[in-house]
Amino acid sequence: MTNAIKKFSAMLLSAVLLLSALPVTSFADHTHDIDIAFSEAADGSTVASLILPRAEKLTAIDFSIVLTSDTAVIEKISTESTDISDSIFDFDNLPEDSAEKEIFTYTTTEKPDSINFSGFFLNSLTTDESFHICDIIFSSEKEFSEEDIFEFACTLSCEECSKSQKRIYSLKNQDIADNVKKSAYPAGDADLSGNVDASDARRILRASIGLETLSLEEAPYADSDYDGKITSNDARFSLRLSVGLENKVMHCFTISLEEGKTCNDGGNYTFTCSITEKIFSMEIMNGGHICHETADCLHPARCEVCHEEIYPATGHTFDENGICTECATDKAVLDEAKAALITLLDEIHTYDTLAEEAFGLNKRLDFIKYIQEATKSLRKAADACESVADLESVAQHLAEAYSIRFQAFVSIMDENGDIIASAGNCNTVRSAVSRSKEHIDYASFLYE
Repeated sequence: MTNAIKKFSAMLLSAVLLLSALPVTSFADHTHDIDIAFSEAADGSTVASLILPRAEKLTAIDFSIVLTSDTAVIEKISTESTDISDSIFDFDNLPEDSAEKEIFTYTTTEKPDSINFSGFFLNSLTTDESFHICDIIFSSEKEFSEEDIFEFACTLSCEECSKSQKRIYSLKNQDIADNVKKSAYPAGDADLSGNVDASDARRILRASIGLETLSLEEAPYADSDYDGKITSNDARFSLRLSVGLENKVMHCFTISLEEGKTCNDGGNYTFTCSITEKIFSMEIMNGGHICHETADCLHPARCEVCHEEIYPATGHTFDENGICTECATDKAVLDEAKAALITLLDEIHTYDTLAEEAFGLNKRLDFIKYIQEATKSLRKAADACESVADLESVAQHLAEAYSIRFQAFVSIMDENGDIIASAGNCNTVRSAVSRSKEHIDYASFLYE
């Protein structure tokens, strides 16, 4: 048994060392998180400025703010006097020099207690310095209190990948807290009780010889020497710490799994401590999922590590007034958005069909005209469901389809802002339509 364990440990260590030597890429290399800078306006309202520290090949920004307060409200979103203000674009009013500018287009839905923002760059944005995107103005008849908080959720997309973030802000203290607050535990705390005692040492020793299995959350705290293995040395550390012979070191680990695998498969996990910045890897084949959330009407509960669905979404339960008893969704609003979506999807299909017929007859101007009308209907369809929680994914795919077509139109404009309808330009638009239809079809599938 002992020789087998030693041989397996040596093989495991070699694998960990090999994997740790491989290059690691992440979205963080392309785009950092959005920061929120607070200031006070002359009228006493609070201004939350969204700042992008650095961007490389940024293509889209989507964010939402939900305010929880009895007195405070969201007054408006503003792009005045921001870095983006000179690049904002209106589809029906093309600037003459649009081909040379980094045109940005966006839509917003504003309410006293929430705001939704969705926008994209025609040409990807790259900045070396901080970039002021927009301002959110909050106001209240009374001073802000501890109960005046808002959740900020954002997705940034670049040409190769995307990244989402969530934060909770206090309007009074203007501080930031992770949406999911993680607890810190000392190294050697195998049962995550907050204290290290002889029982932790015993669990670690039993785990080192295969007589006990530590959970995925417990494993990084048990591996006190960060060598990727649970050994008797880790048990010895816990025992010494329990009697005051070692110094306590607090950790707060986040966990990631190698791409393409789920926690059911197991594999090479990476543990990163937000306190000590310690990073190490461990091969775990039976750690199980980590899921602290519960499913709601629209969203399933997923594993925090591999994102596999653990519990399905529950669906709405509407009362006699058509209001969901769980999430307060208004069935009338939902039905209205769905009805508008059906009409607009039919319009898109009709215009695209007419455009294809015109293309076959070599009527280039008609082809361009019909595709342009379809693109406008596409934007309306994205807007119709953008602020409806049930249709968020539908809106995202329709917005992406619109973006693809819109970029194609800008690419075929001359220096005067007129659209050129040559054979080559029509093929450019036709190719964009083909690519955008994949998103439209998927949006239609999600809607059904």
